[in-house]
Amino acid sequence: MLCGCRFESAFNRFGDQLLEQMDNTPVELVEIRNKVEIPDGLPSSEELQVPVQPLETPPADYPERLRKKSVEGKATVLFVVDSTGALLNPQIEYATDTSFAQSLLKAVQSWRVAPGQDDGRPVSCYKRLTIDFALK
Repeated sequence: MLCGCRFESAFNRFGDQLLEQMDNTPVELVEIRNKVEIPDGLPSSEELQVPVQPLETPPADYPERLRKKSVEGKATVLFVVDSTGALLNPQIEYATDTSFAQSLLKAVQSWRVAPGQDDGRPVSCYKRLTIDFALK
């Protein structure tokens, strides 16, 4: 009896995996396009003598529902970096799907960066960054 239960359980897992592989229903993507206002008076990181430098930038997690269907995409985030290196008000400007947007926002909230510099001193600026979600 015990042996039959194990076999049945293993068979069910195998059957579920097989069905997932055979599932060719299309994934409906929900694209995001937002008009994000650039803060008045702030330069872009790329305009500074020393742009914002990454210190700790863990990658965004690949959304599982899109990975299973081999869907690739991208997301663009705009955020402010103050003179202490704090990331403020990250906003999604564009994403090929809401799942990519959510994953990138979650990752950005854990990032640590060195502020940009002009004339040898740290300054506040904004940064626009596009992340490609590609399967390897």
